[in-house]
Amino acid sequence: MSRVNVPTPNAVPHPAGRWLPLVAIALVALYILFPTAGSNVGALTPNGRVARLNLDCATRSRTLYAQRTAHGGISIDERSLLEDMGRLATLAPSRDSIRKLAILQAELDDPGWRSSVLRLRSLSRTESLLDLDREIALWAMVLGGRRLENGSVPSVLKSIDAMDLGWFGHLARAQLFDRVGSQAQARSAR
Repeated sequence: MSRVNVPTPNAVPHPAGRWLPLVAIALVALYILFPTAGSNVGALTPNGRVARLNLDCATRSRTLYAQRTAHGGISIDERSLLEDMGRLATLAPSRDSIRKLAILQAELDDPGWRSSVLRLRSLSRTESLLDLDREIALWAMVLGGRRLENGSVPSVLKSIDAMDLGWFGHLARAQLFDRVGSQAQARSAR
């Protein structure tokens, strides 16, 4: 059997073939310069870290509380959660972050809630000192160990509700009901 040499036409490159490597390099450069919305680049910024820590603390708080009330014990490290919430209140100091830290500390029987509430004074650059002192007194009344009279409950509940604390507001209400001796209402609030 003999081989037949068939001449092959000279290979002419396709016009798009020359531009393909340049287009690929341009796409990679655009991806690096303008990351997609789903990337974790935002997590590296201070605001991204604060938002991520805020979400993590809120989720872990609810999980911890649910496990504590359902089983009577703690299955996750509450100290770690309180440290993260303290870090959140340091990274993004606001009335909201400090309030939530103090409420959770009181709910978990951590005496550090008192110093957390006093941290509200550090916001005095932007807040009225009189308003801050009133709020500190309110939290001392709600989270403190002294028994309260039923007559003060409606105004305190109104103040707590006005703070828009979300789930932490339920814990604050429960603490208040504990102080007036209404265990049924405290359980209902929790």
